[in-house]
This record gives sequence, C-alpha cells and structure tokens, in this order.
Amino acid sequence: MLHELHIEYKDGRTEHKIVHTKPGEQIKLYPQRDGIVFAHHKVFKYEVPKHPYLPICVVSCYPKNYKKIYPYEIKCHPKTTYNDIIVIQKRVNKPREEKSKTWKFKSSSGDGFYEVRMTPNGLKCNCFGAIRSKQNCKHIKQVREELEIKDKPVTK
Repeated sequence: MLHELHIEYKDGRTEHKIVHTKPGEQIKLYPQRDGIVFAHHKVFKYEVPKHPYLPICVVSCYPKNYKKIYPYEIKCHPKTTYNDIIVIQKRVNKPREEKSKTWKFKSSSGDGFYEVRMTPNGLKCNCFGAIRSKQNCKHIKQVREELEIKDKPVTK
C-alpha cells in the first residue's frame, strides 16, 4: 500500500514523498532523532483517467527498476500495483433541456385554463380556438404582444 508523507523539520525544510508499506506494517518516524516538527500521512492512490480503448496497466522497466502506468506513461513508485490506481471515468455532461416557457390563461367561458407553450416550432396553445382555426388564437396573440413577436405564422 502506498502512503503520501509530508514532513516538516526544525530547520525549516519540508519533505514530500511516497512510501510503500506491506499489509499491517506501520510507517516509522523518529521525531527527536531526525528533528521532525510536523508529519502527516494519508493513503495514496494514483488517479488515472480511463483511456477510450486501452486498458490501464503498471509496467516494470528494467534494469533501472522503475515503473510506469500505461498508456499514459506516468512514472510511479517502484512498488506500485494496480490496486494503488484509481481509474477515473470521464463524466459526460448531457446538455440540459431547457424547460419550455409556458403562459396560462383562464378560460373566459368556464373554470378551465389554457396553456401557451414556446416550442422549437413556435408558440402552441391547447385552446379550441387554436385547434379550430389552425392559426393564432387570442392567447397566442397576447403572448406575441408580450414578447413583441408580431405577425409571425404559427407552424403546426
């Protein structure tokens, strides 16, 4: 398992390193002997983006005894294993569909409501006047005046 160490010494030096421990083994530090003022450690994992079609793997390079994470050729600690890697899936943000703008009108002849919606094809109303005439009803005309869209035909 890999650990990230951050150590500060009495003389002002700081050290940042990655160390390997076996399962159950502890990291040994000697603050008085080495003049350590502050030490912090946490488990370390390499974060590697998922490749579109190649697998992520750790490759040993001999004779210099170092390792690389492929296919990105990231030089890593000599005792790195695949368990020390987090493969990050790129999150694809889908474009949000905007809510279509709507206007509500109370029916003049009853208790109901009619709704005018802004669609990619123009304004649409669910009243009987718009259905019967296949043209602009009074509700669409009122919305057009509000939006200052005058005399544009509505496509069905």
